[in-house]
Amino acid sequence: MIRRVQLNLNNSTEFKKQKLDTFFDEYRRVVNEFISIFWNSNDISSKVNSKTYKQVNSWLLGKAMKCAGNQAIKIVKPLLKLNNNKIYKRYQKVFSKCKKRDRNIFGILSSKWSEWSVNRNFKCFTKIPEYKHDIIQLNSDLVRLQDTKNAKSFDSWLRIGSVFGNRYSLLLPTKKHKHFNKMVEQGFILKKSFELIRLNSGYYVNVYFEKKVESSKLKTKILGIDVGINKLLSLSDGRFLGKELNQLLEKLHRRKWGSVNFKQTTAEIRHYIGYCVNNIDIENYDCIVMEDLKNITKNTKGRVNKALRKKLGNWNIRELYSRISNKCELNRVWLNFVDSAYTSQTCSGCQVIDKSSRKGEVYKCKHCNLQIDADYNASLNILNRFSNKEFAVPYVHKKK
Repeated sequence: MIRRVQLNLNNSTEFKKQKLDTFFDEYRRVVNEFISIFWNSNDISSKVNSKTYKQVNSWLLGKAMKCAGNQAIKIVKPLLKLNNNKIYKRYQKVFSKCKKRDRNIFGILSSKWSEWSVNRNFKCFTKIPEYKHDIIQLNSDLVRLQDTKNAKSFDSWLRIGSVFGNRYSLLLPTKKHKHFNKMVEQGFILKKSFELIRLNSGYYVNVYFEKKVESSKLKTKILGIDVGINKLLSLSDGRFLGKELNQLLEKLHRRKWGSVNFKQTTAEIRHYIGYCVNNIDIENYDCIVMEDLKNITKNTKGRVNKALRKKLGNWNIRELYSRISNKCELNRVWLNFVDSAYTSQTCSGCQVIDKSSRKGEVYKCKHCNLQIDADYNASLNILNRFSNKEFAVPYVHKKK
């Protein structure tokens, strides 16, 4: 497993910050030059060689040019693949129509796609991308993190070399914080790749830690979790976490989109989600079972009102799943998903599905007279579905 830690570089001198600015500006220009070259190329290799990066004129040295070229390849390749998929889908539609009408237009029925598409020019359905971000991906040939003993306000140097020429190395002071030291204590190993970031006139570096994934525990102690808005997490052991989430979502609804207060409230929601996840005590369980709700915000128009759609959009369900997944991976806990259909309408006692049995936050079964909290009832149904081996279908198979 891989974890990211961000370090601050804003304690650098003004001269060093100016050097960083020139590096960021030139790097972005070079990446866009490589994008224009690769966009018109029929065959893109996985990595940039010396012949390719010599096509771009820059004062950056060869190692930095290679990093810029490799970053451009990562941008261009997925878009070209998407474009080719769109072209092939158009071809399939035309082929099926020609086959039904028995019309061999342009010889489309005479050969396979691999043969028919050779030396043919097709319409481009995707625009050439423009790299506007200030993120520089560097490897160990250009940057490394080293300790220092004499400084008082910082304890590490980020050394950037082989960029500016004349054997000039840029030393940027930084300080290892609590999260960085925690990764080291937990046995994570610092990787050799780094990311320089310029954000709102500030400078940061992302360092990455890696640790081998150990085998998960036996599935003996299992916890079912129901996810909601009124209660973010309803656990099958009877606990409820995140009862203030709905208030935070309503607070965000009153903010003007994109304003400073909007961003502050969004960050507050993210921190509150993290606080709730940290209170689950995942390390005490062997398996966590949740609903498969990752696509809950899709195709909601016409089914729910505008206010609820907006609230679902700000719910940040992927942030919740990501935090739980990371914590499960760190503590060697299984994370499984079950189908979310009818979990809130099913009685956890007699397993009868009746929509009218649920009234708000209370579930009162009309068949066995079981009266229970509705969200707690849903968490028990999630746990029962996993015990009965009713797993959710992965998204890849759903699309197929």
